[in-house]
Amino acid sequence: MKKIFVFRIMIILCLTAIGQRNVLFVGNSLTFYNDMPTMFENLANTKGQNVVVTQYTIGGAGLHDMQSNADLLNLFNQPWDFVILQPGTSESGGMGVGVDSLTAIVKTMRRRIWNVSPCAKICLFEISNGIYFQDNTPMWDYYFTTQPLIRNVIHKVAEAAKLPYAPVGECFVAYYQGRNDLQLHNDFNDVHPNTNGSYLTTLVMYNTLFEESNICSYYGNTEEGLAKILQHISDSVVLNHKDLWLLDEFKTNVDFSYAIHNDVVRFVNLSTNYETIEWNINDEFTSYDNEFDYQFSSAGEKFAAVNIDNHGCKYNLTKEFEITKNNSIDEKEFCNDIIFTNNSIVVNTTGRKEIYFRVSNMLGQIVKQGKTNNNVIDICDIARDTYIITFIVDNKQYCYRFIK
Repeated sequence: MKKIFVFRIMIILCLTAIGQRNVLFVGNSLTFYNDMPTMFENLANTKGQNVVVTQYTIGGAGLHDMQSNADLLNLFNQPWDFVILQPGTSESGGMGVGVDSLTAIVKTMRRRIWNVSPCAKICLFEISNGIYFQDNTPMWDYYFTTQPLIRNVIHKVAEAAKLPYAPVGECFVAYYQGRNDLQLHNDFNDVHPNTNGSYLTTLVMYNTLFEESNICSYYGNTEEGLAKILQHISDSVVLNHKDLWLLDEFKTNVDFSYAIHNDVVRFVNLSTNYETIEWNINDEFTSYDNEFDYQFSSAGEKFAAVNIDNHGCKYNLTKEFEITKNNSIDEKEFCNDIIFTNNSIVVNTTGRKEIYFRVSNMLGQIVKQGKTNNNVIDICDIARDTYIITFIVDNKQYCYRFIK
């Protein structure tokens, strides 16, 4: 007979407190043993995170058993900031439904969560195996051999679902290497953690969700000396190897660069892991390209804003800059005509055979400079791009933009 635990843990009286973040744990007894979600809430709030935790846990169940449960689906229809999905024991070992089916289940849960909470951070929970005892001998070698199999399954599912995972099992391994003292489990032949193991799980969850150190004065029911050891193990394993747990692999980041050359600015999108992009250039121009040039018609303070969207979660970034000089000029002041071709620039002037010039890219780097030869500039040797050519005549500079 399976027992279902669905309850809300609240230690904050004001539910509408500013900055409050909602966390949902979904799993089985490996999640609810020793009331680990409450430990997590206490730790997070000790660290100033202001979280309220809910858990949906069914003893002995896997995600396959829970996927259609009405209570869980109702929870998915609520807003969340963080959701932790713990596959069952057999699922974590690649047995039962298999890796492909588990991946499909996780993707479906992810879609349902993001339909309501598009900015929620969803993580998988890599469990620790138990330590078997056979013929009066603890099978530590078997433990260290089987734990990588669990990690490989969770890694494959997380990678396919484009989600990070909390390496709880790896932190258990890091503790047990060289110790073999069973300080994190209830007993041999029991996969369940004791209070120390649940405390270590809490630390790993904190490191994974907030990506910062867990060091604090909250030790749960763990002895202080051991608690500090576990804190440092979790910090080291999770934060020093974020790439292994895919913590940055699928994270959305919004950023862009700009390079000013006189009144022309080159904008380059540096954002990662997004679906759509839209630029707003000083409320004058809109673009959907990753890279482009824009020429301002006046000097002064300007701004550029980039807006990206990933599965409905929106990110934006605005940067301000100044255009100090508008170099749009009357070409007749300098020459009658300028002809740009793929291989040359012809300057049609009156009475001038040699004119000093320099050609710069949109980053302001000079790629060619010298004097015109019979008013012709050879540009065969520069790459295809957008450039600014500056002519220096009578201590005056005349700038023109051209695209090769």
